[in-house]
Amino acid sequence: MIGYARDALAAGDREAMAAAYALLHTTTDPETQLLACDLAIGIADLATLTVRMIATLDANPGDPAGVLDTLFAELTATDFARFVEASALLDAADDAITADPEHYTFIAFGLIAAAADDAGGAANLDPPPGGSDAETYAIQAALFLDAAATMLTADGISTELLEGFGGAIGWTP
Repeated sequence: MIGYARDALAAGDREAMAAAYALLHTTTDPETQLLACDLAIGIADLATLTVRMIATLDANPGDPAGVLDTLFAELTATDFARFVEASALLDAADDAITADPEHYTFIAFGLIAAAADDAGGAANLDPPPGGSDAETYAIQAALFLDAAATMLTADGISTELLEGFGGAIGWTP
């Protein structure tokens, strides 16, 4: 199954990724947990969506909530559920191995999407409703963004894109 999941990722086959994710998302093996995170990211094409979000926010800085809501409309309820599951997988895997900044950034983006969905739109995340799932997701997203920023800074890599994303959701490193 691990080979099948990696092949699905390499091919960009979203249906195969979804099938592999369904089989791997309950794993307790840290390496496989990160693979499941990669699958969740790949199924929703979060990497492309994140890059589009940053570029769109640069072009439309006056309406971050509108930009986010437009992009998040491309995602499904199943995607949101996967992001929440993947955040737990990433958190569990991180207890044993070190994930990379991309895992943290993309899963944080997915959590913000899930939070916006739960809150009824990105505008309702400033601040998210207290005691809600949206608040829980936003807090976890901020923790993941902090982890990504720390890792990038330690490696001497620019955090400009990460800060651009974080600024859209009110996060600052």
